[in-house]
Amino acid sequence: MVGARKVVLALEGPFLYPCDLLTLIKERRTIRVDFQPRRISKKDLRFLLEAARWAPSGHNLQPWEFIAVQEEQMKKKIAQSTMSVIEEILRDPEKLKKTFGSYFKWFYKDRRIAIAKGYGLYGTETPAYLREEITPDVIEELRRSGEKYCERLERSPLLLVTLLGRKRVPPNISSGLISLTSVGGALQNIRLAAAAKGIGCQDAARPIDTVEGRQRLKQILKVPAEYDIVSTMRLGYVNPKLRNIYYTRFRIALDDILHYDIFRRD
Repeated sequence: MVGARKVVLALEGPFLYPCDLLTLIKERRTIRVDFQPRRISKKDLRFLLEAARWAPSGHNLQPWEFIAVQEEQMKKKIAQSTMSVIEEILRDPEKLKKTFGSYFKWFYKDRRIAIAKGYGLYGTETPAYLREEITPDVIEELRRSGEKYCERLERSPLLLVTLLGRKRVPPNISSGLISLTSVGGALQNIRLAAAAKGIGCQDAARPIDTVEGRQRLKQILKVPAEYDIVSTMRLGYVNPKLRNIYYTRFRIALDDILHYDIFRRD
């Protein structure tokens, strides 16, 4: 208990006791609306990345590096590149099917059904990607929705790009998997540290959703060849006046995901 408290205090953050940790985890939310239009302070940014760098990693190799994008023209370039990704998806039937064409499976219009299933999203609105049939009208609606998505990226106070260095990999056959799980731990530390500071996060998959998009983003950010971009995240101070249209305050029951000794499905 004492050790856990010391870890939190070492980050120079608010005084959190171990009993508060689960509450923080449960209260954390992905923010899909605009943030407050003010820059994230250098102190708060360093707080988030201090939490990230203390994540566990295979052989303590810490294969992550981060690019904090705050300059307006850089954010504009990333938003423009992301719109190119969206256009690429909308033009390709196979990519369209794998992305927007499959979203409806995991979105529910009935809150009771969502809570009963325990996973997916319940939405108070009906976005274009909830349609099972992708018609030309739906594609045009998706394009307009994509434009708003990119505008939100551009308006975000901070875009945090996470890199995986392929030269620092643990000496294991499954080193790639171990490195990815290590970076995942660093990203979760960022999300939790952000929640403790009143900073919202959204993992933005679309900028790196295609090979072309990832390559273009590497060029924009001048990322060396030996690094892969594994995450793009928008961050900002939460605007309490704006509400998310999605509700996710539910999870699969613990007894449905916990197996003792062997996998069992009763």
